[in-house]
Amino acid sequence: MPLTQMKKGAEAVVADLTCQGTCRQRLIDLGIIRGAKLTIRGYAPLGDPMIIEINDCEIAIRKKDAQSVLIM
Repeated sequence: MPLTQMKKGAEAVVADLTCQGTCRQRLIDLGIIRGAKLTIRGYAPLGDPMIIEINDCEIAIRKKDAQSVLIM
């Protein structure tokens, strides 16, 4: 299931990244790697970007990029 289908407050574990190139590298640099635990903290007023907590940090990622993050 892609990360974009999670609701606010939900917790999950990253299963895989489906994007390639700079998108993949950016997500890895942010700590979004296989096995990482994350929590959805909220969404911007228009729904994009989404705010997630990972490794005790809150980050904002675009829904386009979050669609590439598969969770379990």
